[in-house]
Amino acid sequence: MHDNIIQLLFLDSIKNKIETLDTFKSDNKLYIHIKLIKQNISCSICHSTTKFHSYRMKHIKYGISNHEPYIIEYNSRRYKCISCGKYQSEPNPFSQKHTNLSTMTKHSILESIKQPNRTFTDVAAQHHISTQSVINIFDQAVDARRLKLGRTICMDEVFISKKRKSPYACVLYDFDSKKIIDVIPTRHKHYLNQYFLRIPINSKTHNHTSLTSF
Repeated sequence: MHDNIIQLLFLDSIKNKIETLDTFKSDNKLYIHIKLIKQNISCSICHSTTKFHSYRMKHIKYGISNHEPYIIEYNSRRYKCISCGKYQSEPNPFSQKHTNLSTMTKHSILESIKQPNRTFTDVAAQHHISTQSVINIFDQAVDARRLKLGRTICMDEVFISKKRKSPYACVLYDFDSKKIIDVIPTRHKHYLNQYFLRIPINSKTHNHTSLTSF
């Protein structure tokens, strides 16, 4: 049974590091409770010996199934350095720091977005997360180059989400070519000033570029 779960979640690479693995279902979600084998960990600050201090439960979304969402309940060990008192957790093979979405899920999302017939919304539904989360993952992974500045640039704001620090983005539009040059994550004046100051003069297509608003 455990071997099937390990294969289902593509955890074969850490199969020998798993100490316990239990599953249960609740609210149409499959929960996988995992604890890894205890390791000898050196302090990341002074490289001295550490000792076990406590457990910390981490809930990690593992939405790689079309049928139901998985939640990994990872019982992570915390260690304390016996020299400097620094606390640190054991290496987490499921997700990156400061996120509750598994690395495997992020990779699956990016692979799905590559398909030309897919949208952010249906990729989000497949992985059991919000559409905005998929957009954020895409924005973090893809560095889309802006088009060259034209003779006349139009600017306008567009509402993105109330949940963002800056709910409005700024759109740059080439009046002559009728193409979007770039979408800037905020309309704040200071950010826009820094944005344009970072563009080398010789990267502009014209010596005199004018700005106008929609």
